[in-house]
Amino acid sequence: MRPVEVELLEDALRRKMRITIGNSREKAHLKIIRNSLRESAKRAHIKGVLAEALYLEKNPNWGYVGKPNAPQIDVYAWRAGQRRPLGAQIKTHGSADPSVYAQDMIKDRKAPLFFVPDDHVTPLREHWKNQLAGHQTAGREAEAINAKQQLARIRGLGFTTKDLDRSYSRAARFALREQYAGYISIGATAAM
Repeated sequence: MRPVEVELLEDALRRKMRITIGNSREKAHLKIIRNSLRESAKRAHIKGVLAEALYLEKNPNWGYVGKPNAPQIDVYAWRAGQRRPLGAQIKTHGSADPSVYAQDMIKDRKAPLFFVPDDHVTPLREHWKNQLAGHQTAGREAEAINAKQQLARIRGLGFTTKDLDRSYSRAARFALREQYAGYISIGATAAM
């Protein structure tokens, strides 16, 4: 049986990389394998794609946006009484450094919600609370309003960075095993 992480990641890659991967399961499979062996920037990107897929798996009322390269909005959900869907940005970083997430939040301001791994929520909230207090103390109203709005956007994904790393490792290991399964059978036959 294939782990669900492999299926989710292959599907997400086919959706998000329509030109390079298209409908090819094999190309998605190779992308998982290649990025598991590459430098951390490539691996971080594919883990972000997996985070989106895992979130959607756990939250079926949310969906992928129509354009895979839509700026600043990764997932959406329809809410009763609203004419437009509620959009969200999903970000995952290896470290819980709140200043990195805060920069992302400022840059990616279109999405009403900003999802991060559960273990990164508290440091990010503390960062914005400190910013809010500093702006209020200094009498900077516009900056205080912005900090309050940023604080209200933060949500947890429903899993931690360790959970995401485990899911990605499981997907990459299985993909590697699947790729080399034919060679193992030939080797076992030859040894016998």
